[in-house]
Amino acid sequence: MMRGFKGAASRRINEIRNTPGALVWQRNYHEHVIRNDDDYNRIAEYVVNNPNRWMEDSLHPLFVGAYGNTPEPHSSYHS
Repeated sequence: MMRGFKGAASRRINEIRNTPGALVWQRNYHEHVIRNDDDYNRIAEYVVNNPNRWMEDSLHPLFVGAYGNTPEPHSSYHS
């Protein structure tokens, strides 16, 4: 279902932007179906609090390359 939605959305977005074939979705993005209240609460907490942790993130532009850090796909959110 998600593949179909993302494909249709990508085609429409690229049609509007006149950018056929351009990437629309973030690479390495993790999708998760919320199955219960605990799932929802954990994800809601992440969404609300994650921006506050940006300055501590190893991928923050101020830190990438400093102290030997290299950009790697990662997420603070784990399913």
